[in-house]
Amino acid sequence: MLHFLIALGAGLLGLSALAVATLLWVTRVPPPVPATVIDDASRPRLEGDGVLLPGSVAGAPEAPSSSFCKT
Repeated sequence: MLHFLIALGAGLLGLSALAVATLLWVTRVPPPVPATVIDDASRPRLEGDGVLLPGSVAGAPEAPSSSFCKT
């Protein structure tokens, strides 16, 4: 019975080490992040109270409507 418990513990330890190694390998390179309005001045932006949001204003000047771009 003792040999079985030792083998089981060693097996679980080996699986844990394999899982950690796999996760480290999968996450070795950060995923690419699209440019934001802070990084890319050519993207449409709305600014208010010191906050930049992706979006634009369209429509007649007397009744404009705002649209926000999901990035």
